[in-house]
Amino acid sequence: MNQPGTTDVEKLSKHELLGSPVLESNNIEYSWRNILRVAEAPWIAEHIILNQILFPTSAYISMAGEAVRRVSNGDIDSYELRDFKINSALLLKPDDEVEIQTTLRPVETTELMTAWYEIQITSHDGSHWVERCVGRVSSLIRPTFKDSDVHPPEDTFPRQIMKSYWYNVMADIGLQYGPTFQGLDEISISIADPSAVATLSSFKDTTKYILHPIAIDQCFQILIIAAYQGQGRKVKELFVPTFIKHLVISGKGRCDGRRKLELRGTATKNDLAFLTGGNCFMSESGRPILSMQGCKFSVVPSIRSRDESKLFSFIHWDTDANLNNLNQALEPLLSDLDPSILLERLVLLHALKVGDSRASQGHIQKIQDKAVLRKQGGFGLINDISPFTKLNTTARNTAIELLKVQVIGTELESLGALVEHILTSDEPFSKDSAEREKILNQSLPLVRNGGILARPIKLLAHKNPKLRILELGSGGDETTRSILAALKSQYGEQMYLTYTYAATSPNAVNKAKKLFREIRNIDVVSFDIEDEVKKTTWKAGSYNLIITTDFLIPGRDLRNRVNRIKTLLHPLGRLFALEAFPEPEWALLVKGYLSDSSSTNTGIPKNNTSIRHVQVALLQSDFVFGSEEDGLSTRLKVIAELKRPLKHPNKITLVVPDHDHSLVNVVQSTFQDNGISCETCTSESALPQNQDIISLVDFHEPYLYNITEASFRGFASRLSNFKGSMIWATPISQISCKDPNSSMILGLTRTLRAELRKDLTVVEVDTEATSHVSLSKALLRLYQELGYRPKTKDIDPDYEYAIIDGDIKIPRLHWTTKKEELVHCTKFMENQGESHSIVISNALSTAHISFRSDACYLLVGGIGGLGRAISIWMVEHGARNILFLSRSAKESPETTPFFDELRIRGCVVSTFAGSVTNLSDVVAAIEQTNKDIAGIMQMSAVMRVCRSI
Repeated sequence: MNQPGTTDVEKLSKHELLGSPVLESNNIEYSWRNILRVAEAPWIAEHIILNQILFPTSAYISMAGEAVRRVSNGDIDSYELRDFKINSALLLKPDDEVEIQTTLRPVETTELMTAWYEIQITSHDGSHWVERCVGRVSSLIRPTFKDSDVHPPEDTFPRQIMKSYWYNVMADIGLQYGPTFQGLDEISISIADPSAVATLSSFKDTTKYILHPIAIDQCFQILIIAAYQGQGRKVKELFVPTFIKHLVISGKGRCDGRRKLELRGTATKNDLAFLTGGNCFMSESGRPILSMQGCKFSVVPSIRSRDESKLFSFIHWDTDANLNNLNQALEPLLSDLDPSILLERLVLLHALKVGDSRASQGHIQKIQDKAVLRKQGGFGLINDISPFTKLNTTARNTAIELLKVQVIGTELESLGALVEHILTSDEPFSKDSAEREKILNQSLPLVRNGGILARPIKLLAHKNPKLRILELGSGGDETTRSILAALKSQYGEQMYLTYTYAATSPNAVNKAKKLFREIRNIDVVSFDIEDEVKKTTWKAGSYNLIITTDFLIPGRDLRNRVNRIKTLLHPLGRLFALEAFPEPEWALLVKGYLSDSSSTNTGIPKNNTSIRHVQVALLQSDFVFGSEEDGLSTRLKVIAELKRPLKHPNKITLVVPDHDHSLVNVVQSTFQDNGISCETCTSESALPQNQDIISLVDFHEPYLYNITEASFRGFASRLSNFKGSMIWATPISQISCKDPNSSMILGLTRTLRAELRKDLTVVEVDTEATSHVSLSKALLRLYQELGYRPKTKDIDPDYEYAIIDGDIKIPRLHWTTKKEELVHCTKFMENQGESHSIVISNALSTAHISFRSDACYLLVGGIGGLGRAISIWMVEHGARNILFLSRSAKESPETTPFFDELRIRGCVVSTFAGSVTNLSDVVAAIEQTNKDIAGIMQMSAVMRVCRSI
């Protein structure tokens, strides 16, 4: 907080928001001008709305206070605002420089002792000035507060909510406060009226303001809490403050940001805005600091209503990136139907015409030489050219015409015409550089057709939606944009945590910053290999995915670059070495054509030798491109991972059916061929305590479906005492289901994992599409991977898999809305050839849910966060008798405030401390009420059952 009084030096000094006085300022009009840089006031960057930085309303208020303080004389550290209106939102980017001008104009008033000013704050958007806010402001010698404001409010209200809960609600609706703005604590809400109280945690950087904007913003936050009475489920829209009728701020409380402060808010809500009855912000001593009345919040028009929030979820299954060779996902490039292959054949056939004439253009001569000198072997993407070299002239010309027709209608149609022109004409390229750049981008095999890399990228994001990605590039953007597009789910979810584009030269940094200026969630930095080898600026092992473009270049420092990447890559991460991606001969032809026509650099040339150099350097630094059995000698070697030692024991136990099954012998043979010996036992045998287990019992019949009570108790007891890892293989039931009986193991293993922390993995098998050999190899890979399953705060290990024709798949939960589902439904029907009208009934959406007031509802559990929210919702919809049954269902300091809230709302609360697994407890609980039981809800998140079950 500033010291009292305003010195001449202060009047002329620059303020981080207000800026400096304009030289033309006079007693008729005072003006300040500022070039706002977020980096100079970094707290602003934590006020985020819909993924964009929003200049806070509280900052405008503080600017008004600072402006009037600077034009006032004497001991002034308080001010008053009236009719303060926000006219336009100021959205910022982290590197923006925005010119802001603040103007004060004296206004005539009947108040003899107070000088009032009209304030106007504008900013320049690059083409014209935009009015951001207007109002009236006055400095105060003795701030006046109502008597009700001077005395502290009630310490707490009956209903309390967690700080983290409320800020998660705000983030979900679009107000993504950073840590600095998450200041409210000890939040409690009145049940009788829309009021709330809270404390404000200490914050830094308070010396530049009478009251810091961060503190003022907490007042707006408490009003939103009060309006909704802290019930996040009722928050349907995103609101921002747009008008304040009256506001008084006093610095007399000596608020220095290091003490705990108290807030009270009262608000009412209509369809479009909030109207506040009052808000008092107080210091610990009870001295008032802020009083605000008539604050209005308006709906942000661009946010979708939370009525359409993503309350529907579905499970999407896809290939496990850790258990499959991602290079195989690039194989569609080599398909005979791929337009790139068609163009490659077209170029080859034209080049074989060399016997007819010698081309005058250098880029065509190179292609001709490659084709003529090799009568067999490979040519670009064509593995064997011998069938083409044997064609006579007539057959060759016929094939050329056929290929030209096949390329028409594909995404490479325009490039096909260009290639034809290059091969049949001596005319040089005559168009401008923009057209040249467009052609080059079209010819990139990595980005055309949505990106060849899209499939492996999506698989990595499916495995880990919190990827930390580093791209080492030379300033281009086409590959990056293709990758970012692949990192979105079909419902628009961002499937990565951070994306860092590290440009390898100063020019590349500037180019990349311009190209990515409009893209959110990408950080452009500089990367100098010579400096970074010596520094520790970059954290080792911090990236799950590293992508290199024109970085791994054959030369003296290739090994250094590979080793640097190895240091930065997470042990379980992936490297996409795009330098090792082969370019088609037709793409090299296009590049050569453009290079012959201009000195413009068209990229670093690739050939088989340079690609091999990159691959060898990676292999020598302990990278691998896939397991040996994948047969990668004839496949692409672009995606690499670090070699990992085997962690699994060399001995396992197979739990086998009582009757002989051919699968058992195949699994035994596969494991033994890989150095893992197998013992066998039946489901009724004692489980070994020092060995991992693979169960195959369900392939005779689902073990649990017809199990007796005695067998089940023995089975559960054996599992509860088991200390190792178990893989339970069973016929598929989730992706496709012909017999649901095998699904019972899913529920049991989920319960055992939650209750007893057992390492139980369920593997569902499509027995019709998966051979015994394919299944046994997949089980081997799964077993070998158990020791490498990641477990971090961002993502849990996988415990459920599915095997379909040898492909190992994992599930991920996605969220969607009713509207999105209807769109997909309509598209599906159209794809099925259904042309008739589709009628969607909306009857359910209008149904009103009500509970009986003359009956009792039994809630098993319900004392936790979700249960409390549901209980309140039930009471709001008519329930007047609730019976809680759980071990913690009794009056205590933790539960009584919640029970009292229900009682205030008119509900009779009964409790019974017992276990739902004990029949006598259930009977005794029900006998406690004389009402009919109208419904029972199971709301226990964790059931602590006895270990013998």
